[in-house]
Amino acid sequence: MRYKLEKDKLSDEFKFLLSLIAHSKENKFNSEMNWELFVRLVRHHRLYPVVYGDIQSIGERELPNFVIAELKEEYSRNTFKMFALTGEMDRVNKLFAENSIRSLILKGPPLAQTLFGDVSRRTSKDLDILVPVENFEQVNEILMQDGYIPKKKFVPDILGDWKRRRHHLSYFNPKKQVQIEIHWRMNPEMGCEPSFEDLWLRRQKSNLTGSDIFLLSNEDLFSYLIMHGARHGWFRLRWLLDIHYLLSVKNINWRSVSDGFIKNGQQAIAGQTLILLHSLFKTEVPLEMEYLLDARKSAVLAERAMLFIIGTSDVSVDSEDRDLVREYQRYLFAIKTSKQKWEYVRERLLPNSYDANTLYLPRTLHFLYYPLRPFLWFWRRVKEQLTT
Repeated sequence: MRYKLEKDKLSDEFKFLLSLIAHSKENKFNSEMNWELFVRLVRHHRLYPVVYGDIQSIGERELPNFVIAELKEEYSRNTFKMFALTGEMDRVNKLFAENSIRSLILKGPPLAQTLFGDVSRRTSKDLDILVPVENFEQVNEILMQDGYIPKKKFVPDILGDWKRRRHHLSYFNPKKQVQIEIHWRMNPEMGCEPSFEDLWLRRQKSNLTGSDIFLLSNEDLFSYLIMHGARHGWFRLRWLLDIHYLLSVKNINWRSVSDGFIKNGQQAIAGQTLILLHSLFKTEVPLEMEYLLDARKSAVLAERAMLFIIGTSDVSVDSEDRDLVREYQRYLFAIKTSKQKWEYVRERLLPNSYDANTLYLPRTLHFLYYPLRPFLWFWRRVKEQLTT
């Protein structure tokens, strides 16, 4: 059975947005269109670079002037930002190379260049850079000396768990107004993933600048984009659009990609993604991946993701819609395999470096952190409440 999402409940504004980015010939709109909502949807889904270019094909005169003006302003602002990010990416990449640190750019300007042939056609909030886990502390020092400030306090890895429980740390440069996320893993708590060495061996070079800037292979990029979008509930269509364009790339070994999903227990998430793409954008799915469209769990996950997609709330941050946030938390648990769910629960019961920083104990007494963990967790929550 081939699952398709019901789109009858989508608003006219959302349908028009889908028709634009999917280059549908049925991109007409009715006279009662809520253009303020349309612009809000375009902004929320970070699609103004694509939409502004696509509306030229239907004629600007058919749309209200304020819609064209606002999209043009967003497009221009994004163009300058992407050029600035490109320059800073090149500089930081050279800084790492000078210190013999290998790095892979996960998204950002190189991804925009790869998918759209133009960095201004995609938005990027920050630079996501993957480095070997053993180089992270050196990278931390380099960035701090360069003017970057960690957005979250670095917790010393006293119990050897910090780098296992997390996958990145964010930095912000107040002078340059640039944010960088340094990854030592691609995904948090999402099962198996290739080692940095394997990713490095399969890397490809970006032609965006004259420097040696490397990004993931197309196969690894496809898997990474799926896992990244799934764990955010696909609340931005931009993530799906990235994969829509990546699917048109010719030189991808789909058999290898499919084998990787099976090996890492990611078939349900991959199927969810392809069902969403096929239903929303009419994306052509590679023959080797079509079997993923028939999975019942994938269809259920796709239906649950639609709740986040059709809204205008950032469900993974500080949304004011508490019911939506609770649904998102349940969704995050649902996308895990049985093994991943067990690991998730087990990890929450184990002591961590936050416990060790709350109450210092000598190494010979570290076993006491197991019975003390509930009390240390409760004390941290009390302190947080007192300081807010």
